[in-house]
Amino acid sequence: MENTSNIIYWLLALIAIGLTCIVFLYMYLKSKRKENNPNNNISDSKYGVEEESSPSLTPIIKYFKGQCNSFRTISDKSVSENYCKNVFNYADKVMEYHATEELKKWWKNFINDRNQWDEMFYKEKAKQIVMMIRKAGVTPSTEKVIEWNENAELHYLPYDDITDGDICDVVHPCWIYQNEIFEQGLVSKKNN
Repeated sequence: MENTSNIIYWLLALIAIGLTCIVFLYMYLKSKRKENNPNNNISDSKYGVEEESSPSLTPIIKYFKGQCNSFRTISDKSVSENYCKNVFNYADKVMEYHATEELKKWWKNFINDRNQWDEMFYKEKAKQIVMMIRKAGVTPSTEKVIEWNENAELHYLPYDDITDGDICDVVHPCWIYQNEIFEQGLVSKKNN
């Protein structure tokens, strides 16, 4: 019986050592991949993405209506570079036609060398924009599952055929600004 206990302790120790080695190997490979990524040589300070230096989007936030989930999707999911470019191109137009001079100057630095961005760099930039949208007072809903009813219809668009009483997964949140619906979310009927 004592031999069995010793074997179990040795096996647990070997498993712990093996898992530790795997974690260190993963961290090492991840750091090497970062070093070899040419876009990591692009300095964030060169693009003006420091959190403190970001101006407020509040004066032009109404022009980002309909874009909150697009920036959130880029920051959270794997999407094509073409999708990212289209979303940022829209933001270019908002900045060009509606931004203050300070915001235009910041944006120009923020998107500098965009033709060199890869998916990961778009993600980081989109996270910054989502953060700025939230700082301007636009907040996403937090529910993950809802019951479809009259109130839900105001806040969400259905992805598929949904009837009153259906339970739905929230695919994209609804965004609220000054206690009003700023951008509708998207829901899909929950499969039981």
